[in-house]
Parts: sequence; C-alpha cells; structure tokens
Amino acid sequence: MATNKTSRFAYDWWIIQKRFVYLVIAIFMLCGLAAGAAVYVYKYGNPFRNVAIVNHPAGARFVSF
Repeated sequence: MATNKTSRFAYDWWIIQKRFVYLVIAIFMLCGLAAGAAVYVYKYGNPFRNVAIVNHPAGARFVSF
C-alpha cells in the first residue's frame, strides 16, 4: 500500500498583503543604502568631519563698492 505523504508546511492559508511586500522591499533598500554609506565612510572617511571648523576672523567684514 502506498501512503500519502502530506507536507509539514501548508502555505495555502498564508495570505500576504501587498503592503507587507512593499515594506520588506523598502527595508532591504534602506539596508543596502546604509551598507553603501558605511562602505563609503570606511573607504574614504567621513565627508562631514571638517564642516564645523571655521577659520574666519572674529567680527564682521564690510565691503563698500
């Protein structure tokens, strides 16, 4: 006699919403963007490290034409 084997995993009840698929795609894209930024900072350094350094003299400078 042949026995009928049934699968242990029945996916016929699993309903996936379109919003969930879009959310998973968005999470993967954000992880890829974060990984790309991390690789860029690792390879070339932080591009914002010299933003706060100001070498201007104190006071205002007025120019008349």
